[in-house]
Amino acid sequence: MILARLAVYGAIASTLWFNGSYAFSRGGTPLDQAALVAVAVTVDLAKCSFLSAASALLRARHWLAALLLFLIWCPSLAFSTFAGYSYITGNRAAATADREGSAQERVRAQATYDRATTDIATAKKSPMWEQSAACTNQLPRYRPFCEAISNTKAEQAAAATILNRITPLDANPEVRTIVENTGLTLSQATLIIGLVPALILELAASVGFYAVNRSTMSWLPRTPLRERLHEWLLRHSRPSTNAPAARPDASQTMQGASMRSAPAVSSKLKLPVMQPRP
Repeated sequence: MILARLAVYGAIASTLWFNGSYAFSRGGTPLDQAALVAVAVTVDLAKCSFLSAASALLRARHWLAALLLFLIWCPSLAFSTFAGYSYITGNRAAATADREGSAQERVRAQATYDRATTDIATAKKSPMWEQSAACTNQLPRYRPFCEAISNTKAEQAAAATILNRITPLDANPEVRTIVENTGLTLSQATLIIGLVPALILELAASVGFYAVNRSTMSWLPRTPLRERLHEWLLRHSRPSTNAPAARPDASQTMQGASMRSAPAVSSKLKLPVMQPRP
């Protein structure tokens, strides 16, 4: 039960962060951002708590209030799911853009490295390479040729540095895997990857919170807290009048029984007076 509560509270914290971050990113001025964050957090709290409140009102036979809370809970869940999906999709888009930029930079560096390597190999086959003794001869007529080779080698070294810094990576490996194995389109796979985690978190934060509350409150007595407190105060503030009388001692009981069984002596009975003998 403790792990279930931790999971539910973690889901609630995540959805609050998703809603608040999404609303904050959509605001222009700081005042607009604060207002949108307040609205998003309020809707998310309604999504988390209104189902449990509606269940409690339903058990208390407040049908209309329970129905109203349930009707508010449904659009709150939809809005929170949309906000969570937008937050996850936005973050994935930003990460994908960074990866694609790095991949494109690596592609350009690879093209530059290949071109420089080809140019250097071609230059080494030129007659001037042998005449300049591999550009060690500093005659003026060899200087343009050797400077071109030096620039090409510098470009090759810079491209090699970029290739060593950026490792080969795929911008969307999970999307590519889903597309290749299921036959879905790229947009459908992207929708599934963003919507499924958001929906799981929203259901865990709302329905999970309701389920945990029901299981937690099932073992508690149904007497209201005020009545239990009143009973406790009455019990401890004065001695109870309904306490059973103290049981008499065994000797007292036997004595009373013998007295009840003895014959009653009348007070009018006159005993004869014994006279002394002469």
